Amino acid sequence: MLHLLTIVYGDYHVDLFKRACLHSLAMDRNKQALANKDTVWHIFTDEKHMQRVHGWVKEAIPEITTDVRDIAEARRYVDESLSAYVMCMEECLKDNSPLIFAPPDIFFGDGSIPNMIKVGYEPNAVVTIPHVRVNPTLLGEFQIFQRAPVSNAKLVSLAWTNLHRCWGDAELGHPRQNQFGTGVLWQRLDESLITVCHRLPTPYFMKFTTEDLQYFQIQA
Repeated sequence: MLHLLTIVYGDYHVDLFKRACLHSLAMDRNKQALANKDTVWHIFTDEKHMQRVHGWVKEAIPEITTDVRDIAEARRYVDESLSAYVMCMEECLKDNSPLIFAPPDIFFGDGSIPNMIKVGYEPNAVVTIPHVRVNPTLLGEFQIFQRAPVSNAKLVSLAWTNLHRCWGDAELGHPRQNQFGTGVLWQRLDESLITVCHRLPTPYFMKFTTEDLQYFQIQA
């Protein structure tokens, strides 16, 4: 079994969710991996968008279970995101299942989901990814892929033509070098190879322990 978590509300971010996160998870290899793991997708959103979001997911990935909740339920702690995280941790620990974090504005390359599952095979594993920040205009590039998957290699090529300034200025030797603020430093070794150093990678695949849950409960 596998759990997914998305926290999204407001017209702008709900639109991003449909165009980016949902679209990428519905690509062939990602969709098949989710179906094979009996996935439950927990989505916290505002009441206005609950029915619409549920319909989108059921149409795009009908093989998985969709658990759409009102963001108002995530009021256990002051921070809504932390509350949703803790609630999902509890669900994961009940059936000893991992969690994949799926922010509304992320675009997973086709194959990212099965790759994370393979890498995170060990007990208590956490898979972190130094995801690239891009300008929202990149989503326009994906319109040509509506009927075809986007490989990770193609996704990297597209990303590097639409880098957000925080990544564009993080190139080694850039006159406005900003790695002290962003925690990112990258270098192009040749036309097809880029190295990245990242001090703040995001955990996307997690297998929790009871100690993890207790830590976040105490911090909250």
